[in-house]
Amino acid sequence: MRDITRFIVNISAEAERYARKHGLFGSLRVMKSLVLPGASLIKSIDIDLVQDPETTDSFLICFSVDAVACVSDVLEFDRRLRDSIFDAVPADDRAYFAVRFDFA
Repeated sequence: MRDITRFIVNISAEAERYARKHGLFGSLRVMKSLVLPGASLIKSIDIDLVQDPETTDSFLICFSVDAVACVSDVLEFDRRLRDSIFDAVPADDRAYFAVRFDFA
């Protein structure tokens, strides 16, 4: 079993500032708590503010998850994570968040 004490979460100042300014900080904390149960599959998470690729004037708080597990395990976690996000994060707030998995 992996030592999850080495699990790293980095939140950029821009993402935190944007979340506070737009009333999303509570949802940011919820999103982070929903990702943490996947610690055994994850090396680190970088949370940053990125421009929405579908529009030129909006931004997303993006969770870039550096996965260390096999693809099938991460896909199963992603399915459970999306269900949890749907249940726990208000619909209006969900539009401001994205989760992306990167594999080493």
